[in-house]
Amino acid sequence: MPGESNETASFNQAFYQQQRINELFLRVDRLSIDPLEKTYGIPNYQSIFNDLCSVLLTISSKLSKIEKDNLTKMRSDIQNSIYTSPIYVKGNNGLAGKTKFLMVGNWNTLNESLFQFRMEIELNMDIHGFGNPSKDDPNKAVMT
Repeated sequence: MPGESNETASFNQAFYQQQRINELFLRVDRLSIDPLEKTYGIPNYQSIFNDLCSVLLTISSKLSKIEKDNLTKMRSDIQNSIYTSPIYVKGNNGLAGKTKFLMVGNWNTLNESLFQFRMEIELNMDIHGFGNPSKDDPNKAVMT
């Protein structure tokens, strides 16, 4: 009967972590095609940020305190940017009801911050063996 066996189920958490990371990065890549479009009711750049934060949470147990602090600061800075430096603003003085895109300032800053956040996450993933094995030590790969 089920449940009466002394056999232990084999569970490879690393496989499921890697699968989660892969799915999140696939979505980030798709959303990055047009980061200013809305796909899930919010701008794609917000979804990209949320997905990168999910990757960070998935890998965080392997990070050193310094690495966590650095990525947490980057996360906080981007979150503040999203909420305090809008990409679009409603016009006034004859532009009422029209929306103005702030490409030169706020968007370029946010876009660069998201790029740097992803780069730092991927660097830490490589350092700690998530994803592809390091060329220096293929045995450090999380997934075998």
